[in-house]
Amino acid sequence: MSRGLKWGIGIAVFIVLGLVGIQGSGLNIGGMNTAPQIQAKLQEAADNALKASGHEWAQVKIDGQRATIEGKAPTEEARSEAEQLVLGAYGIGGTWNGGVTRVLNLAIVETEGPYLWRVSIEDNAAVLSGMVPSEVARNELVRAAKRYFPEGVADQQEINAEGAPSGNWLGAAQIALDGLSVLDSGEAHLNEMVLNVSGRALNVAEAERHLASAIAGLTDPFVGFYKVRPVEDITNGLTALDADGPITEAEVECQDRLNQAVAGRSVVFHAGTADLAVASFELLNEVAAVMISCPVQRLEVAGHMDGLADEAENEKISQDRADAVVAYLLEKGVNSDKVTATGYGSLYPIAESETPAGRALNRRIEFRVKHSVQDE
Repeated sequence: MSRGLKWGIGIAVFIVLGLVGIQGSGLNIGGMNTAPQIQAKLQEAADNALKASGHEWAQVKIDGQRATIEGKAPTEEARSEAEQLVLGAYGIGGTWNGGVTRVLNLAIVETEGPYLWRVSIEDNAAVLSGMVPSEVARNELVRAAKRYFPEGVADQQEINAEGAPSGNWLGAAQIALDGLSVLDSGEAHLNEMVLNVSGRALNVAEAERHLASAIAGLTDPFVGFYKVRPVEDITNGLTALDADGPITEAEVECQDRLNQAVAGRSVVFHAGTADLAVASFELLNEVAAVMISCPVQRLEVAGHMDGLADEAENEKISQDRADAVVAYLLEKGVNSDKVTATGYGSLYPIAESETPAGRALNRRIEFRVKHSVQDE
């Protein structure tokens, strides 16, 4: 090796070591600290930043230079502030500058309440009770109920605008009525932003399909659950809600976290196939993290198609795509005992299929929490 080449290599090494010494001064990148030590520093910085700002409700977990926030935030502003605090707790991020590079915010906003509205049905008649935000909403719900339940509607609703949830509350209540219309008996509770529809039907499978489609129409921040039992399955004279048990807080939180993880994004496949595109991996990794941490027993990956092909083909590819997503989630550590794949074909569109944009919306994967006794 020539003397000039040796000098060149030496200078290059000196420069690199100098840069590492400068840039690594915060996290000692370059061998002074191990990866676990660096992660511990980020964890300590994030914990201290949240505590110092009064966000004791937030729990943060650092993995490398990525952070996950969980907990119940008192307000949406507090949720956003916690994310920014964690992101800036130790520098501006990046390989050289250290710090957190990305925050997955799984915190939910703790609801105030209760703001409860109910409807129960029996023999094609309905009883409406609880709180509604306005006279207009009250009248709209009575009119809708009379269309669905011609044998009679008893109106026991009370107008109370104070504390009404934000978003399309009336739309959520109308979805409850639509869902109950396929049951022989049952109840719907709209508790704050959580809709729970429960009851009995002669054709359980058909009722479940209708309820799945109806609840898919809920818009943020509302989430929904349903459970259906056969008409002849009577347990000691108890109602469906009493026999099956209430929707748990864990189920509500898990569904909300899944909705937040997916919000604004879609699972992408190669056209006409069930092959996952690379662009889907980050989203599915986040969904897997939520599923692993959720203490619930039943999760469903639901595949939907746009209706361009015949229904047999739609059902097959929707099932294949749901199966592909579940297979990926299992590889990431999701328990195979609590997640199932279901292909619904084109039965439940959420948009008109006459336009490319509508068809794109109908080709989708949904992640749903199912009540633990729903299909038992």
